[in-house]
Amino acid sequence: MSSTMTIRLEDGIKNRLDQLAQVTQRSKSFLAAEAIAAYVDTNEWQLAEIQAALSEAQARDFATDQKMADLALKWNAGAHSMAARCAAKPGRRSHLHRARRCRSGQPGRRTGA
Repeated sequence: MSSTMTIRLEDGIKNRLDQLAQVTQRSKSFLAAEAIAAYVDTNEWQLAEIQAALSEAQARDFATDQKMADLALKWNAGAHSMAARCAAKPGRRSHLHRARRCRSGQPGRRTGA
């Protein structure tokens, strides 16, 4: 089941929506409904996670020092592993340039950086 609602849009947003609807051959209503659904999904999830974290904090359910140290080692090892893979990539570009490209986890591929 669906419901109808009216919203106000700034002229610039409405024009962009008009263009997007024309290019995608979708209705403005469809695109707006999809955008609102994505927004609601994202914010519902985020707020649920915040509420869960607050409940854990109120219950004093914190990670132990050992768990935090293990996590730091895991992330540090992962960073060193990626840096090593990127440094091993041959080419004429500088090490810094390769490291920027490797941040995406795809050494040797352009990422727009």
